[in-house]
Amino acid sequence: MSNSSFVAGVLVGVAIGSAAGLLLAPRSGVGARQWLLATAPQALDPGTVERLRNGLAHRLAAAREAFREGREDTRKRMEREALEARRRAQNAFPPPESSPSPPGNLIR
Repeated sequence: MSNSSFVAGVLVGVAIGSAAGLLLAPRSGVGARQWLLATAPQALDPGTVERLRNGLAHRLAAAREAFREGREDTRKRMEREALEARRRAQNAFPPPESSPSPPGNLIR
């Protein structure tokens, strides 16, 4: 996914979330409009958008790294557990010792 499509997705999500918040907010219509007019310039400020984008990019990178580390830790743990299970199974069910073949034909 490119950075521009990610940012576009975030902005669409912000817009949808804002609209839902306004529709479900406990403020009156007049109070909501006053609040929106007071906060809209800050939300539309390019510096604010850039700070949000950088913060999200940083959090996304950190989440990816945490996922990779967790995946690697899980893989190593599963390998250790599989080796331990194999060792326990070999100890619980040792291979049969080779027995000598019966002499000759047992059917007369």
